[in-house]
Amino acid sequence: MKKFFQKFFGPSVKEVWTELSQEIGATYEPGSFLHNAKVILPYHAWRIILDTYTVRTGGKHPHIRTITRIRVPFISTRSLKLTIYPKNIFSDWFPGQKSTVVTDDPDFNTHFIIKGSPEPLVQEILKNDSLRHLLDKNRKYSFSFKIIDREGWLFSKFPENVDLISFEIHKVDYFGAVRNKELLKDMFSLCTHTLDELLRNECTVDEDPHLSL
Repeated sequence: MKKFFQKFFGPSVKEVWTELSQEIGATYEPGSFLHNAKVILPYHAWRIILDTYTVRTGGKHPHIRTITRIRVPFISTRSLKLTIYPKNIFSDWFPGQKSTVVTDDPDFNTHFIIKGSPEPLVQEILKNDSLRHLLDKNRKYSFSFKIIDREGWLFSKFPENVDLISFEIHKVDYFGAVRNKELLKDMFSLCTHTLDELLRNECTVDEDPHLSL
């Protein structure tokens, strides 16, 4: 029966995420009734965490959608907000879907909505070629990449000096959690390059924020 499902649907999330963990030096934590499965990658003093959550969408005909995300909390030493997502056919129609930051890469500006502050700091971070390449390489997916500060009720449990890097895949070419190992590796690489840039620009320190997600 297992071979039958693999033939039509490919390897399971557990199989892919276990293999991924072994290849990148991470730890795979199986899911349970109360908690979804996780892949945890230590990087310097930080812990980069891959997992999923579900949302209910639709009106008269609601359905459950699985979002694959990767997050890493870090100690913040400078104020910084950043949101990046690929443009779509509706981006030019709505005033709210306009970039507030322009990078020195015209092609990147063409394909992404970039919002953040302070603008000079965001521009400096996005000078990282590897970071821009990883985002551009995967712009065919519906994703959001954010550096989120602790303001707002969603992050009320965060210590005062802890912010969050977040990358979420909202839609891929199949249902459920992401099983594309190359994409998953890119998600982890995106976080490590971002952490390196935050450290270089004195936005964080290489210390454990002591926050469990």
